[in-house]
Amino acid sequence: MTAQPAKPHGGSRRHSKESQNEVARSLERELQFLSEERQERARRLGLDFAAKTLKTDN
Repeated sequence: MTAQPAKPHGGSRRHSKESQNEVARSLERELQFLSEERQERARRLGLDFAAKTLKTDN
């Protein structure tokens, strides 16, 4: 798949930037969801790494 070059029209460029921002927000939400899911799975398995690291830092 090849990327199309941005057109010199202001409207198209603004739309492209808005689309990029929307995709970025969507990816951030997905990463946050996956991170929370992984943490929950770790807690259920008794692998709470954050708690263990805090205890070993003392």
